[in-house]
Amino acid sequence: MSSVAHRIDTSSTESQAERAHRRGGGFEGALSHDAEVFSTVRVREEAGGIEAYTLVLPAETDATHGLISTESPVGRALLGRGRGDEIEVQTPGGVRRLTVVEVSAPVPPIHGVSPRRSLR
Repeated sequence: MSSVAHRIDTSSTESQAERAHRRGGGFEGALSHDAEVFSTVRVREEAGGIEAYTLVLPAETDATHGLISTESPVGRALLGRGRGDEIEVQTPGGVRRLTVVEVSAPVPPIHGVSPRRSLR
């Protein structure tokens, strides 16, 4: 088991409605567009660059194509997060500060085919 830990900023106690409003949606926004398995998530790095990651099961991981495991530090930190969320993740390469820019609806893979990457 890895000793790498991740930390998600949970200092905010905003309500579901406040979170939806911040994300630019009404009540529907509170119920949708949170990252889950097979979602593609675009994040802004602290330095300003944008990266897209598709959250996949461990057996489907392919970092060179942006397919990251839900068990990786970044994958775990992105699960359940939505547009505007800021996270801080401890990775083997150091602390990464990310802001979620966009979350696509999950697209489960078709038997034997990797998830599509629509947000690159």
